[in-house]
Amino acid sequence: MLGERPDAPQLPLYLVATEPDAVAIAFAQVKAGNMKFTALAADETLLPVYKSLPDIGWDAQVAAWRKVLERLATQFAAGAAAVQPKNPQTTCRNCELQPLCRIHERLGAGVADQEGDDEG
Repeated sequence: MLGERPDAPQLPLYLVATEPDAVAIAFAQVKAGNMKFTALAADETLLPVYKSLPDIGWDAQVAAWRKVLERLATQFAAGAAAVQPKNPQTTCRNCELQPLCRIHERLGAGVADQEGDDEG
């Protein structure tokens, strides 16, 4: 949910697009024996389980999500499709397009060395 290329942008997108005055986002994790909320909130008393918010504070975090999501949407709409895997060792391991993007040549032998490693 955080960073310049968030792994899970869905909840921040819902927030900035439809609920700009919201003070928390959360999703429920339902797993046998381990049910909980994963959340970010303006105030840690709002939800039963709280994940630490970056030091910038809630309002600045919402503004940062808006900026990042607008940038990503603009790039997508413009057809930007640069090959820039965040985690090449795991992302590229099962990709069938490696001969086209030549990721091994671009990133060096590190990706090729990890190819047979199924841990992750």
